[in-house]
Amino acid sequence: MKRIFIFNISALCILVFQAACSSSQYKQAVSFREAGKHEEGIAYFSEKMKTESGALGLFDVHRLILQYHDTLDRLDEGFALYNGFQDYALTHYIKGLQCQYAGTHVQAVSNFRKTLEKRPDEYAVWYDLAVSCMRLGPRFYREARGALARVYKLKSDFAPALHDMGLMLGFGWGTSATGMAWMGNAVNAYFPVEKESILDAKITLARFAEQSGDYKRALEVYRSMDEDSFAKAIRMGDPGETYFRTGDKSRALSAWQKALDILGYQSSRGRYFFRQLYGSRQGAVDFTGVKYRYCTVESLEERTPRYIFAAEAEPHYNTNQAIPFAVMKKDGLDDTQYGYETWNVEYLGYTTHPVPVRRLIQNRGIAKSLQTRDGLRVFVSLQKIKFPVMLPDANNPETPKSVEFWREGNPIAAIYSGETQLARIPLPFTHFHDLVLQDVDGDGLEDIVSCGFDAAGNLMLDIRLRTSEGWRFFTQQTCDLENPENGCMLLDLDGLPGLELVTFTSPISWADVYQRAANGFVKNHQVFPKFAQDFAWRYSFLDQQEINQRMRSEWRSPEEKAALPLLLQYRYTAENILRSLPQ
Repeated sequence: MKRIFIFNISALCILVFQAACSSSQYKQAVSFREAGKHEEGIAYFSEKMKTESGALGLFDVHRLILQYHDTLDRLDEGFALYNGFQDYALTHYIKGLQCQYAGTHVQAVSNFRKTLEKRPDEYAVWYDLAVSCMRLGPRFYREARGALARVYKLKSDFAPALHDMGLMLGFGWGTSATGMAWMGNAVNAYFPVEKESILDAKITLARFAEQSGDYKRALEVYRSMDEDSFAKAIRMGDPGETYFRTGDKSRALSAWQKALDILGYQSSRGRYFFRQLYGSRQGAVDFTGVKYRYCTVESLEERTPRYIFAAEAEPHYNTNQAIPFAVMKKDGLDDTQYGYETWNVEYLGYTTHPVPVRRLIQNRGIAKSLQTRDGLRVFVSLQKIKFPVMLPDANNPETPKSVEFWREGNPIAAIYSGETQLARIPLPFTHFHDLVLQDVDGDGLEDIVSCGFDAAGNLMLDIRLRTSEGWRFFTQQTCDLENPENGCMLLDLDGLPGLELVTFTSPISWADVYQRAANGFVKNHQVFPKFAQDFAWRYSFLDQQEINQRMRSEWRSPEEKAALPLLLQYRYTAENILRSLPQ
């Protein structure tokens, strides 16, 4: 008995020693990677892997060894290091990593599972299992979270797993606050030499803090970053918003302007900071980037028909079964929203509480309810309209079949004072998108700004100015949405009362600026020449040859090639604007 006890103690000591050595080797491997000493790392660990027993003690390092080789474009040489080994767990783990690099994650998951049959306590294998599960999409997210939880149980300070768990819980499963907690632990767990990983985790942490409304925490994170980190931080987070929410408006404006100086006015992220900066004066209305949320447009193939207004999230109406009232109440949310199995109806100027569709179904429903600063209520009601679309049959592509879609059509804005209807405004959209209240003309009264799609799939902007007599019609604007990021904004560009209109309307990055006139908006690029300056800088003479090659390349689509004349046209416009400016 005594000998057995001594043997068990000895075996335990060996395991503890191996674990300590493994952890030490991982830190050494990270140091090689972060210092860019890939050749030194390869030489150091190749020496330790001359025997299979040496390789078996490096499960948490193999991923980094292969990273060295991949960085040097010698990945095949890296996998060749393992050719002579026979251990079941090790060979399946390396096969899993090989599949992971090849993008065949189903096979990678299979190999990692086989490894864990023999080595269930290898946290590095559980981590790689989680990575491949995440790559496979939502059906595997539960297994990914379970694998990351197992990593945490085996090695609670493994920073990559803490980071990935934070991403999964913060973005895709729980709340931003939950993700923030995990990401904070990841920041503290990375080795000091992992500066880029720490910065990435801090930026995500700040973003989660912003989304959670914890602007004090976000401010602490942003202040902990050095000046050189700003350019990377603005590609995900918004330090300016954090300063603004914590009462430091001047610092916020400075941060937004600096972000624009780095990103320019033409990029999608630059447009965000453009809205933040110039919308901070009198508010902003932003209808950019809405195309693919609410409608799809024909593909480049002529045989594929154009189909429009396939909304991504429609309420589901089930009239064939009784719905318990408790479920109705939960799904209905309140008397100004509709949810699954519910329909809130406008009836004699009132909105009813959610009722089962099987008992009461009307042809109109309340889509939105807003209140003006002086107490008026604006209801948006619409109809759910079916329309057929001819699409290729999945089983027989040569034969199209009719598929029914829903659209949110025939929208009407109804304005009430108490129970009295003051106005009923039909909106001109085939498919409704959104309606907001905003003071467009700067008279202190909130106007009605709405947008939707016409039958051709273009975004339409409708503005009704509120006056002492009622609501005055403003000429409608149409935005060609051939670029998914296009759309329109209303914000203050000149510092005077009222808002200007900016439309992003071409296959290339260009913005048209409109100034308010008596009955609508008139194009006037002189109001904001910074767009022209930014465009001229990005498409300068030095870039002309590259632009021509890119647009005329045989690899480009006809639409991209056709954009070249537009690009030249906008460059000509930009140069004229710049020439007319005071030197």
